[in-house]
This record gives sequence, structure tokens and C-alpha cells, in this order.
Amino acid sequence: MMTAKVSMDTRELQAVVADGSKRALYRASGLLMQIARRKIRYRSYRKASLPGRPPFKHRTGANSFSHSIRFGVEPSGATAVIGPLRENKPTNPGGPVPRTLEFGGRTRAGKNSFWFSRRAPEGISSESQVAAYLQSQGYGPLFMGASPGAVEKQAGARSGEKIRKKRAPDMKRKADGSYRLVYYLSVKLRSARQARRAAKNVVKFFGFPGIASSSIAPRPFMGPTLRENYGKILPHWRNIV
Repeated sequence: MMTAKVSMDTRELQAVVADGSKRALYRASGLLMQIARRKIRYRSYRKASLPGRPPFKHRTGANSFSHSIRFGVEPSGATAVIGPLRENKPTNPGGPVPRTLEFGGRTRAGKNSFWFSRRAPEGISSESQVAAYLQSQGYGPLFMGASPGAVEKQAGARSGEKIRKKRAPDMKRKADGSYRLVYYLSVKLRSARQARRAAKNVVKFFGFPGIASSSIAPRPFMGPTLRENYGKILPHWRNIV
């Protein structure tokens, strides 16, 4: 009769399994990233996706919304994160927007970065308040238009004065980062009537200094990408040892 005692050191086997699992997670994460990017279709700023459908991107190239979808694997190789990455670039802001698109919610109130005067308080929310602000400054855009010619036509005898230009938010696109050039002739405001006229110009082309919050319906894209592609990612763990 023979008695045998067998001992097994599993540390090396565990290391091999962990290494193979980490490689599989990298491959699966990269695949899901590519699939999620392809879900984001390009449309103009005038068109938004329907609630329940993936959001659109409004620009192409390296600074597009789809390009911001990245993946990262934890050093342990146990978990991965896939989704839009917030970058420190104004051309590709992540912020809370991707989460709001995925699950719905309210957008934050903010500042209209293209408003006529950067020094104006964000609390201005009516044309009369704009008029009061311009009158307090002493000068205002009494003549304003989408081209120098339009301003000259309004100004008449004043057309010889210097016509200036500013970036204004594109009201048709209504998207952050989109702008157009607006031309104006600023003059000394001598009456409340002139201030009201200048305020009407400013509101027409620039809106108000602050941007109100709004409610956004869910437009999921990362969750459905994972659920729809389990069958494509699970085989990556087959025969990892």
C-alpha cells in the first residue's frame, strides 16, 4: 500500500489566468468602443436625435463626440470603463453631458459665452433689463445686422463711422461652440428709446447673457451597446490559458 501527498502551488496558474483575462478585457473593451463610436451618426446642428435613440454628433474628425468615446482597463485587469472621456479641450468637452444623454435629466444653467458684453451679469433675462444695462454703459449697438452692408443701410448718414464685428451664437444651430459673425455700429445712447432699440438688436442676435436649464430625454448608447454585443465579447475569454 502506498500513500501519496500532493501539493499544488496555484500562484503561477493564477498569474497566467489573470494575464490572459486582462488581454481579453482589452480586446473586448476595444471592440465595444468601436461599436459605440459607429452608433453616433453625423447630423447638422439643426437636427437632434429622437428620445430613446443614440445622440448625433455635429462635427467630424478627431474632435467629434464619437471620437471622445474611449476605454480604460483597471491595473488589476478586473474591470474596464468605456464611454465618452472628458478632455481638457474646449473642442471636446465631456462634462456631465454624456451622462445626461444616456439617462436623461436637466442641463445646467450656464453663461452665454458669445453674448454682446462679457461683463454683463448672467441674471439679465428680459429686453428691458438689457436696455437698462446698455444705458448704464453709455453706448450701445443702435445699428446691427448680418453683414456690413445691412448696417450701412440702417445707419444712413452715420455709415462713414467704423463698423465692428463680434461672434454671436448661431440661433439656428443652438449648439455650444457654433457661432456666426454679426456686424454693428455702436453709438452713444442719448435716450431710453435708443437704449430699447439697441437692446432689441442685442436680444435678436445674441439672446441673453445666461442660458436657462432644460430637460433632456434619455438617448442611451453605451448601455444598449453592451447588452446587444454580449455574444461578441464573451468569446474573447475562450482558451485564455
